Amino acid sequence: FNPELNTLSERVILFAKKSLLSGHQENMLFDRDELKIIGKYIHCSANWNAVNYNIKSPVISEVAIFDSFSFVNRPDDNWIRTIYNMSGEKLK
Repeated sequence: FNPELNTLSERVILFAKKSLLSGHQENMLFDRDELKIIGKYIHCSANWNAVNYNIKSPVISEVAIFDSFSFVNRPDDNWIRTIYNMSGEKLK
């Protein structure tokens, strides 16, 4: 286990329990140091990047969600990460 993450997770669990018991839903605030720790561990696939590409060429541009053909960092079937090359071909 990672001590940095354990400390944060314990704090989050305690906050959630207090919120549940009190019946009040509040936003949990993190200080600057905690946000730096969190930032080290958030994976890029937490953000799905919409891209526009056609089958025969590499990525053309970033696009609005309604024009998108693919989300390059989204989870695949059964929430397993699949890696694609820039032409959209599955690597693993």
